Amino acid sequence: MKHQLLKFPLYTAILMLGLNTSCNKTLESPTLTGTDNNAQQLVKMLQTIETKITNNYKSGESLSIDSAVWYAEALLNYRNARADQWYASFELQQYTYTLYLSNGLASLSHLAALYNNMKTDIIQAMLQMEGAENFLKLADLRIDSIQGNTAHLSMTAVYGLNLIAGLYLPFKAGDDWSGALWASTTDNHQQENAKVPC
Repeated sequence: MKHQLLKFPLYTAILMLGLNTSCNKTLESPTLTGTDNNAQQLVKMLQTIETKITNNYKSGESLSIDSAVWYAEALLNYRNARADQWYASFELQQYTYTLYLSNGLASLSHLAALYNNMKTDIIQAMLQMEGAENFLKLADLRIDSIQGNTAHLSMTAVYGLNLIAGLYLPFKAGDDWSGALWASTTDNHQQENAKVPC
């Protein structure tokens, strides 16, 4: 019995020491993992090329055909595609483009023209589709052939038709995200009870 009585204070002391140590820890800011750094670098690259092609910089900068195609596709998907949403159905459409090359390289001005044509085609296609909740899901741009100073490209665009409501949707400007979103009635008392504290 005496041996068991000694164990209780020992266990209690260890438990108290552990709790004291864990409660006195200072929280460190999370560090970025390799994936986070890579994602941030990728976004910076896309934002840089977007600035260059949308502001009509006359830098004389050129890109390889592979880089030009990659940037055009990546920027179109980054700015327009909603691949994370669910839709009732899908529609595929094919587009063809040409990209002028000089010594095998595409200038930023020609890349800008290609990107603007792709964006216009996407917008026009969505305007012609029935239903209000249609979005680009994914675009795939590829090189079909290169003949002399002209690259022939094709793009497959996947459109999501009729967004499925009830799944997670991000808040939009003007949404009352701090309260009353989940209230099913206009009764003030019930709305106050439905508010989520921030």
